[in-house]
Amino acid sequence: MSKKILPLLILLVVVCFTSQVNSQEKASTSLLIMVSKPADKPLKVGEFFGIKFNDILVPETVALTKGVFKRGFHNPNLGCQECSRDEQPVKEITVSAFELGRFEVTNAQYEVFAKASGRENADWVKFYTRGKENYPVANVSWSDAQAYCAWLQSITGREYRLPTEAEWEYAARAASTTVYPNGNELTGSEANFNRSGPDRVDKYKPNRFGIYNMIGNVWEWCSDWYGEFYYSESPEIDPQGPSTGQYRVLRGGGWSSAPDLCRVSNRFWHNPGFILEGRGFRVAVSIKKTN
Repeated sequence: MSKKILPLLILLVVVCFTSQVNSQEKASTSLLIMVSKPADKPLKVGEFFGIKFNDILVPETVALTKGVFKRGFHNPNLGCQECSRDEQPVKEITVSAFELGRFEVTNAQYEVFAKASGRENADWVKFYTRGKENYPVANVSWSDAQAYCAWLQSITGREYRLPTEAEWEYAARAASTTVYPNGNELTGSEANFNRSGPDRVDKYKPNRFGIYNMIGNVWEWCSDWYGEFYYSESPEIDPQGPSTGQYRVLRGGGWSSAPDLCRVSNRFWHNPGFILEGRGFRVAVSIKKTN
């Protein structure tokens, strides 16, 4: 073999090997980037809900298109013990396209982060025993939820975050204008409320957007600061909440909540650093706008 040809062959082998490695890395990344549609069947890795990325179980997200909804409590004539002035005025809000977790973040998904961040023995393990990997993580603070999103972002390169309060209500309503996603009454066959503990994230039927458990099961942290009169002054396109505050927003009600607290317009709040029983979250992902 010519001495001139041999180096060319070696270079060709190196180029082919490098190309194959890069292709494998892109394929691995694309598994995460390929988000689900509302009608798709929930994804699993073995018995656990989620997607595998570099041997890490991450939440499945559903792509939600840009839309308009009426934010706030629509039906004051129904009579509501817990209805508050912070749910008024009702206003049309536009939400840009984004991705939202099909389920609340599960114990199995959070456990990987907990081990990586020294949270193995924190409060969240109170409701976690083997066999409950597909239950929502509970007893986490807003700060814990933010740290989880930042950790996911550092590993995947995707813009994981908590949903804004407006995004949360848009997804919870799923084009409805009723008190609850499926009507003005709530039954035990539709959500986990007035009970003693969390349940599987897939136990109840999804809403029209293919999202599960937007009401009941665990209270869900949002990114916003809470403002009692924010609805009167907020922008009508992609509101992000007040610029400052003392408390962060929680939505959706939890397993021990009365029906009134599970209304899609109901707003709650708490100290972002405190851990209270039954607080969980789901992730959102920003979709970059293209020109």
